[in-house]
Amino acid sequence: MALADHWDIAGAGCENRILGAGANNPAFVMMTLDADVVVQAGYYQDGISASTLRHPGRVPELHDHARRIAFEFDWLEDELRRWAERRLTHVTAGHTP
Repeated sequence: MALADHWDIAGAGCENRILGAGANNPAFVMMTLDADVVVQAGYYQDGISASTLRHPGRVPELHDHARRIAFEFDWLEDELRRWAERRLTHVTAGHTP
């Protein structure tokens, strides 16, 4: 995964409120199209953070959380619950490295 040099995900991306709550206030989670990397960023009273996770399909805790989203958290939107169920099926079938 690589971000292009001209991508300003923490500045302009947040300023227009797509990726955050104003310039330099990131608030997002995104995944690569091949589901190989997850990137998250957040802002706090005294700073910001960003992290990446390679191969999220290998993390048992994420499987457990997806299972809860799909089958236990009935207050969530149906579309999100269906996505979690599809993701579990995909990972369980061995499609994620």
